[in-house]
Amino acid sequence: MYHALLSLSCVFSSGLALSPSSLASSRHTRDILSVAGTRRRRSGRCKRTQAEAYARAKPSQRARREKPLLSRSLSLFLLSSSPHREKGDEKSRPTRHATRGTRAPDPAPRRARQVFDDFPVREGVGGGGGGDHCDVVDGEWVRDDDDDERRPLYEPRRCPFVDEGFRCRENGRPDDAFAMWRWQPRHCTLPRFDAKNLLETLRNRRLVFVGDSIGRNQWESMLCMLATGVAGAGDGDGGGDKAAPIYEVNGSPITKHEGALSFRFRDYNCTVEHYRSPYLVRRGRRPPRRAVSSTLQLDAMDARAHRWKDADVVVFNTGHWWSRERLQQLRCNFQVGKKLNLNMSIEAAYQRAMNTLTSWVHREVNPHKSLVIFRTYSPAHTRASSNGGCAKETTPELNSSRISLHRWPGMVNPAFEPSKSGTAAAKLHLLNITLMAAQRRDGHPSVYNVAAAAGQRADCSHWCLPGVPDAWNELLYAMIVKRFS
Repeated sequence: MYHALLSLSCVFSSGLALSPSSLASSRHTRDILSVAGTRRRRSGRCKRTQAEAYARAKPSQRARREKPLLSRSLSLFLLSSSPHREKGDEKSRPTRHATRGTRAPDPAPRRARQVFDDFPVREGVGGGGGGDHCDVVDGEWVRDDDDDERRPLYEPRRCPFVDEGFRCRENGRPDDAFAMWRWQPRHCTLPRFDAKNLLETLRNRRLVFVGDSIGRNQWESMLCMLATGVAGAGDGDGGGDKAAPIYEVNGSPITKHEGALSFRFRDYNCTVEHYRSPYLVRRGRRPPRRAVSSTLQLDAMDARAHRWKDADVVVFNTGHWWSRERLQQLRCNFQVGKKLNLNMSIEAAYQRAMNTLTSWVHREVNPHKSLVIFRTYSPAHTRASSNGGCAKETTPELNSSRISLHRWPGMVNPAFEPSKSGTAAAKLHLLNITLMAAQRRDGHPSVYNVAAAAGQRADCSHWCLPGVPDAWNELLYAMIVKRFS
């Protein structure tokens, strides 16, 4: 049955539409598989011709061939219904324990597949006997403080690349359990992060992060993780001293106010870069004779997009700035073409921006050279959220069935569009961290985002380092090594 279903997936990718009733007949299924085999043999003969024609085509011709069609069936985020917590549930809620080897209890009953991951870790890469198709983001948080697990992955005091607001322990947080949890897929084993192996893989290459401050959070985590493979990396100040083994190429200090930073690992001639682009699309100036301060040009990528289109790995993220409060604060309105749209909803505008991103990737990025990834929304745990705040939290929510993402305030749901030629999956890969991040209320800086100060406002959006973003980067490590090995 497994092989039949695997073959049926080829039928879907070949363009045949199957109804549920057609699957009920085993004889009909065999006929369909036979047809699928014929289609695969035929398609195999023409793939090389199509690839050559695509390579010779001009960018404008490629864009016409790959004009995307709207399809909301492919969702980045979990929107399936989950049991709501009733008022009486608190009494029956199991006590959470943070002990060595603690694993999340299996949700009961198991829900439909929670994520879409088109870049599985295979046995040869991830190990663990999970077969060729292991959904690495379907897993659980496991506490590992054994010496051989090397948690945390780096010493924050020895990493000069971390913003003050993410240095929770140095800012007075009394516990360090938040850094002792790793992500364990249910059906396979992730490769252990190896900084030197990743640096060798990235030799003479560029790894670029583009997005908001949560993306910067992940970028700083990656810098610290890679620095563990470089002798003397922790001795510098994270600045532009080109004699240092890791330095900022423009001599800029690492501050959150910089719009772009690029750190070069000298011995490997690779750069790890961050571009601040909270919306990914272009911020426009105030239109003439209009009572608005600025616009979001939903049909145009960020003006600096040309700077990262040729990077070897690009990791996009967005989400936290797509809120009514933020847009009102900026007095920013939506614009498509030359038309200002004052009545467009945030959800519709966000979807339009995601369409612009996918169209740009299809049109501008060479899939044979670049790995392009969209890292999904990292939920905040504010007081107004359905799962409470983050103050005084010290352990994850181990029962994922208690997380109800489809009711999360301010959460957006971009649905990427597959193109006619079927190249969307080959060009834009998804790193879905939404559910695993939603379980980690304990991982935020809270009031430890600065040195102790009276009346300090809690930060329940960003993450302590070391901490949760390290787990995202372990998944990213598996994707990069698999792609370039």
